[in-house]
Amino acid sequence: MTLACGCEGELYVELPDDTTPCNGTLICPECRKLIHKGQPHYRAWTWGVDENGDEFVRDIREVCEACGDLAQALLERGFCWYWGELRADVRALHELETGEK
Repeated sequence: MTLACGCEGELYVELPDDTTPCNGTLICPECRKLIHKGQPHYRAWTWGVDENGDEFVRDIREVCEACGDLAQALLERGFCWYWGELRADVRALHELETGEK
């Protein structure tokens, strides 16, 4: 796993600053834990860029608060968030920043 971004600006993930209460029961696509009605969670937007250079929404996923916080740490440092690879990406970031494995 590498933290290097291979998307070359063709897409990016955006998280809101704040969580929102869940309207129903969802499964976090990252950790697979249940997000119960009323629990705080993030709505993550994946944006793409078409051949004309215009942005469009490629995907919207709702993730638990813990996974959203981890993803925000990656995004704030300028790294990409690859769906399904969040834990591996955070481990790689920890190794990069601390030198520890």
